[in-house]
Amino acid sequence: MSFHSTQSDVAGNVEDISAHEGDVSSQSSVSSQSEASFDPMEDFEGISYSQEATTRAFRDYYAFLAKMYVDESCIAEPPPDGWPSITSERYRGMGKTDTVVELLRHLPYLVEKTPGLRDIEAISYCHFYNFERGAPRSDDEGDIAKVLTETHEWEDFFPPHVFGFCSGENDPDVLLLDTQLGLVYWLEAPGYIKFNDGSNPSFISPIFNNPSEWAPASEQEWREEPCWSIPDFFEMLKQQFIQLQFIPLNPQEIVEPKFSHRVEEIYRQFGWPDLEKYRKEECQAAVRAFLVAREETEQAERLSKNI
Repeated sequence: MSFHSTQSDVAGNVEDISAHEGDVSSQSSVSSQSEASFDPMEDFEGISYSQEATTRAFRDYYAFLAKMYVDESCIAEPPPDGWPSITSERYRGMGKTDTVVELLRHLPYLVEKTPGLRDIEAISYCHFYNFERGAPRSDDEGDIAKVLTETHEWEDFFPPHVFGFCSGENDPDVLLLDTQLGLVYWLEAPGYIKFNDGSNPSFISPIFNNPSEWAPASEQEWREEPCWSIPDFFEMLKQQFIQLQFIPLNPQEIVEPKFSHRVEEIYRQFGWPDLEKYRKEECQAAVRAFLVAREETEQAERLSKNI
């Protein structure tokens, strides 16, 4: 029976109405209980931030890269009390919390020691920003670091407890570490990072959450992007190297498979990804030799066309 019936219909069916209202009341109660128990942060259950765990995750990741293509001497470890040069005053222009600055003080960094070479890439096409080195010839290091790691497009949308740590030359990816939630966001991540087509049994799934249910309006757009707990994020990155989705041509250049299938073959030829069999120095020498030969061939072809 409908609640939109006429008054005479209702008068003739009082018992039906009472029964119906009882059902509605029961359903309303269940609905209220369901709404009361709904937790928009349930997707992040068990995830938290720890400075110690975060520095350990960075350190472990760099140690992994050193097994594949980075020279161990390029990993710079902070003193026990942290990098003395990283202070809130120095990076005031970033507008970040003391928790963020304290983390930056205790992170290890990748340092290219050969003059004239670009920074070491830690993922394809991007390097992790070295806050210890910073931009020493600038009077506004904080502002520069913020633009380089968060870009002009996004920099005004991130709260003080969130900071970018990736930089690059051409439209770099934006990686954000949230020191309140213990998450890393990858803005506009490539499809193979976000989704598993079923062919990758080691795939580490990102968390997709509905930020409109809990985040401030200014943060909702970027919080719709995939995120991971901090340890899972770095394990996911390792998988990209293990599966040669990230292929180092040299420490300064990491590409995707479509750009160099031959280099992928060279890595496998020298034992990758079996770390017990992988011959790092021989592999890197073979990659360099291949790239030199390829460049010479391409140069000869260009010259022949100009004759």
